Amino acid sequence: MSLYIDIQYINELSLLLRNFKKRSSNLWNCSCPICGDSSKNKSKTRFYFLIRGNNVNTYCHNCNYSASFPYFLKSMYPAIHTKYNLEKWKAGATKRYHHIEDPSKSNTSISSTKDITFDIIFQRLDRTSLDNKALMYCNSRGIPVENHQRLYYCSDVKKIGKYFTKYDGTILTSEERLIIPFYNENKEVIGIQARALDKDAKIRYLTFRKDDQELIYGLDVFNKNNTSYVVEGPLDSLFLPNCLAAATSNLLRVKDHVIKNFTTYIFDNQPRNKEVCNQMEKAVDEGCNVFFWNDVKEKDINEYITNNKVKKEDLLDFIGKNTYNGLLGKVRFNQWKRV
Repeated sequence: MSLYIDIQYINELSLLLRNFKKRSSNLWNCSCPICGDSSKNKSKTRFYFLIRGNNVNTYCHNCNYSASFPYFLKSMYPAIHTKYNLEKWKAGATKRYHHIEDPSKSNTSISSTKDITFDIIFQRLDRTSLDNKALMYCNSRGIPVENHQRLYYCSDVKKIGKYFTKYDGTILTSEERLIIPFYNENKEVIGIQARALDKDAKIRYLTFRKDDQELIYGLDVFNKNNTSYVVEGPLDSLFLPNCLAAATSNLLRVKDHVIKNFTTYIFDNQPRNKEVCNQMEKAVDEGCNVFFWNDVKEKDINEYITNNKVKKEDLLDFIGKNTYNGLLGKVRFNQWKRV
């Protein structure tokens, strides 16, 4: 019997369903995710999950929706249904298993978390509607479509407290944000950076940590034995192959994860910023390969690509031609800085 899998996924969905409550050992209910239950009374709960025999059925007393639990999951939460169907198949409850890829054997670059909670609370960007605010923001910045799967949308930033429970009840704002998950090398989510979508937001980035592990973006898909790059911002890193983001101007904080001779450090183009200059000089002094911006006004990789419509191969060529180390690096740094 695989009924326990259905119950497991019902409990996982509780994080996503409004007013969810367990009524008995075989009955759960919540506000209807189909019709919304009531536009006036948000406490109405007329949607039910009911165990009948070895199956779970769903129905709503308001809109009369009725479906099996697997069909409900497939139509409402396709990403979660994929994992659900895989578990059912592994348990022998499903005889056929079509068009569903085992995430642990996938060749895709996206990280696979060890539980489904993250995909329940947040919506993966490549699975949102075309008018989703976070997707439109990323499209406006030219984020490569193939990397949309690494980003998420959050309708209410308070939901982060559902995933990292130590923040539950401490997040005062409730606006929608772009979610940038940080993984460790074991592909576990250890941090979240929430980027504001409102241009008038007082705080552009909010950062949340699971524990005291260092937050370096890209470790889950990084191969230090290949040519690599290091930048400051996670979104900038999505434009470059095999790239880490330090999430700070101190790019050298990632040096234990890279091979120096294979790596190019790309600092933001801020020759009048004392901190950036100090960090760049330190990298030059340590003999690192450092990219120097020539006479361009753009401050980072993303802005440079967006303003100049640069292709990937041309970007890599631009970086290669303007990367220096050793004595030439020191000469080029003195020409570049303005402090």
